[in-house]
Amino acid sequence: MSLSKLPTLKSLASSLWNVLVPDVDALEERRDARLRASSNLVIPIEPGLYDALELTGSQIRLVILKPLLRGPPWVTCDLIKTYDGFGQLSCPEYYALSYTWRYIGHDIETKSILINGREVVIGTNLWYALYQLSPKTGSLKIWIDALCINQKNVEERNSQVMQMGRIYSEAKRVIVWLGQEDAQTRQAIKCIEYLANPQPCRTSEDPSSHVAIIAATLTHFFDRQYWRRVWIVQEVILAKSITIYSGACMLEWDTFVEACHHPGDYGISEEMADICLGLIQQSTPAHFERLRADPDKGRTLMGLLHASQENNATDTRDMVYGLLGIANDSGFLEVDYDKSPVQLWHDLL
Repeated sequence: MSLSKLPTLKSLASSLWNVLVPDVDALEERRDARLRASSNLVIPIEPGLYDALELTGSQIRLVILKPLLRGPPWVTCDLIKTYDGFGQLSCPEYYALSYTWRYIGHDIETKSILINGREVVIGTNLWYALYQLSPKTGSLKIWIDALCINQKNVEERNSQVMQMGRIYSEAKRVIVWLGQEDAQTRQAIKCIEYLANPQPCRTSEDPSSHVAIIAATLTHFFDRQYWRRVWIVQEVILAKSITIYSGACMLEWDTFVEACHHPGDYGISEEMADICLGLIQQSTPAHFERLRADPDKGRTLMGLLHASQENNATDTRDMVYGLLGIANDSGFLEVDYDKSPVQLWHDLL
């Protein structure tokens, strides 16, 4: 985004006010949303689940995900303290989960898991992700914000959110969890894989007759709720490598990138190729890939805030805090959940 296309300070101030300090009706709606989303927070039944972290260093917690149990609650894991790898040679190899806490249709539903042998209640979207990712043997070390941060400790939350950029950039792989699979998502993934590595059509049926269907499946894939979450911007952009999951369906990020740029003959009609390629290249993940490929372009806090106004966050302050890890000029601002949205607005201006 060129500087000439950025909004004036006056218009940006107005836009930020509308995002951070919504009108009374919107404020009530967001408050209700936070209450519904509280079911997605970790609610330990027993005290003492979280040992204190070194808030002045780079200490973090990791989830050690184990094979599924033979019955409910199915998912079991341990929680350990370690370091995020920033200057730490002994940091264990770990993955990081990128997902949405709230998921339409499951806002007030919860499921239980075992953490260090204790029953803990989490949101259903996270539960399905852990169920799917649980290894058949051995264990999987993974960083998950809802579990690895004591969400009720504001001081720890401030410190850990400031480290999230490093946490995701140091992870071996970021696992993107779109949510549970459906028929359209499965078909969209097959389409993207085909465009990345087109093969001759082996049936007498003309695939071009399904242009509208294929376009609808790709639109559904790129409109999934995950892509509208503000936190995923830095989680995806900073990742070393990425795998996308939707239930048991899996798509490597590199395959998506290949589909964006594949120059060869697709073996399908020009109309279908143009429509599919257009939808892919104009999608949110394609925008993220452009930012990943050129980290110095469009990474000012002002530019990111302007580009992310349509994204979602349960806490309006996260519309700003969720971008600090990738903004090249955000050193003046620190995460502080004791500040009100109005105070944060003043700090930004």
